[in-house]
Amino acid sequence: MIFDFDTSANRLMEAINSSTCAFTAADEAMRKLEQAGFLELKLNEEWIIQRGKGYFVNVYDSSVFAFKVGREFDKGMLRVAAAHTDHPCLYIKTSPEMTTKGYGKVNVEVYGGAILNTWLDRP
Repeated sequence: MIFDFDTSANRLMEAINSSTCAFTAADEAMRKLEQAGFLELKLNEEWIIQRGKGYFVNVYDSSVFAFKVGREFDKGMLRVAAAHTDHPCLYIKTSPEMTTKGYGKVNVEVYGGAILNTWLDRP
């Protein structure tokens, strides 16, 4: 399989543009999960899950978690992967367009407790 940079970049830009905060990021994630065949479970209802199916849960409209039950699921098996969409993050400032040495830039500000030194050693 050949990596298609343009398609991947466009998909990333669509995700970024439709995920402007935790609420819209959760909404976008749920939309993509539904497209992939995942079924929604409600926090306040009994869950009936089946092997071989994927599920997601909307948590107060600002978070979502998803899981898939393997076809060979055994009650002693569990694998977890996690990510988050909340802060710290970079907020785009009002009137963000900037130009430095002929390059266009977007002016941002750090929000939350970003650990910036982990990124300063990268080109």
